[in-house]
Amino acid sequence: VSRSILLGNVTQKYESARDKKKKEQALTQKIEKFTACYEDMSDIFVKQEKRLTDKNMETLTQLYRNLPEKQQKEYQEKYEQVKKDVQYVKDTQTEEACYDLFSDTIPFSTSEQERKERQQSVTYERYEILLQQATNMQNPTKKETALNYLKSVKEWLDQQQQN
Repeated sequence: VSRSILLGNVTQKYESARDKKKKEQALTQKIEKFTACYEDMSDIFVKQEKRLTDKNMETLTQLYRNLPEKQQKEYQEKYEQVKKDVQYVKDTQTEEACYDLFSDTIPFSTSEQERKERQQSVTYERYEILLQQATNMQNPTKKETALNYLKSVKEWLDQQQQN
């Protein structure tokens, strides 16, 4: 009887150790995936690449949420920094798009034909889309700049409609 109890204890300890090792490996894998994604996104941001997108952020968020609470706390600062970086890139892209729309209202083109084409590309639809994006910007300076461009575009569009 004591021998089967002893054998049962050994088996139980072995299975417990094996389960613990599996959990540690799974955790290590989750941390490695998150870290790799985080580092990739940081590199993209540093290199000012346009690949820093919502899709990348969704992937990082998913990997972050897969981490246990303890590790989430440990990596929260890095995660929050990437979120800020992605938002900054988005704000910059929106600001640039607003500037492009504004510059199309007063194109300094060489040919009259090109000037007309650029002005015709300025529409209320483009204005509305960018206004929506500019309203959601987080960076106050970029937001103000973008909205000022759009204010000028709106005035220009209204004036064109009256002519």
